[in-house]
Order: sequence, then C-alpha cells, then structure tokens
Amino acid sequence: MLLNQNSMDFMKTTEKTVPMVQPAKQETRAFERLHALVRKGYVPDLGQETPSGGIVLRHLGMAPDLLLHPDGVVDEHDGRVPWHKRKVRGPGNIEAREDADQVRFLKFIETVPKPSLRDRTRPWRKKYIYVPIVLLIVWGMSLAFTAMIANT
Repeated sequence: MLLNQNSMDFMKTTEKTVPMVQPAKQETRAFERLHALVRKGYVPDLGQETPSGGIVLRHLGMAPDLLLHPDGVVDEHDGRVPWHKRKVRGPGNIEAREDADQVRFLKFIETVPKPSLRDRTRPWRKKYIYVPIVLLIVWGMSLAFTAMIANT
C-alpha cells in the first residue's frame, strides 16, 4: 500500500500539535471502584432502574448491596434487603472527590468478604432443595388429612 504525501504529513504530528488527552479523574474513579467491587464479589444488577443512573451492585455474601453513581460515589442501596443480610450495615455515603474519600473506600473494600461456597449456592439451594422439601411436606400433610377424613 502506497502512502501519499498528505497521509505522511498526518503521521508526522508532534506532541505540540496533538496534545495528550488525559481522562477525567472522576470517570476513572468510577471505573476503578467498579472493578474493585466486582473483584470482591459484587455483581451488577443491570435490570434495575435508578433515579441517578447508577449501577446497583449485589453481593452474594454477607456484605451490603451498593449503588455506584456515575461520578464514582458509592452509596447504600435502599431497595429490598434479603433476610440473611438484615443485620449487615453498609458504609454510608462514600464520595469520590478527594484522596481521603478513596482511602475510606479502600478501607471499606478490605472489610468485604469474598462470597463463600455456601453464599454462592444460596439461590440454587432455595430453588432445588428448600422449595421441593416444603412442597413434599405440604403434600404429605394433605394426604394425611385426606386419609383422616376418609376413615371417619
């Protein structure tokens, strides 16, 4: 492929003609925080609409569900709290403006436990073990009740 003179001139641009574009610090904070939260076991719940346009992050283990705003602010999610997390307290509102806020966020991340095998299998156990056992108990009680009525 032959290059003409115009394309060669375009390729010879210097730093003075094309300034380096630095990403905004707030935007990178939000992505850094999202990455750190996902590494610790948080899963984004993309189906939920939030007024701020943030992402709801759910944790399978014993950690609070969070809301990550587009500007990097981490907040407790005000939605429904599962029964097994009713006593778990969240970090409150963690801003993303100063380095002290980032230190506070990192300290919070250190306290978040990774989900254990028991935590990761909770939905499966609920669907395939607990519900069938309850249905069998109800079915057995209805059979016993029917037998009791038929004998009288």
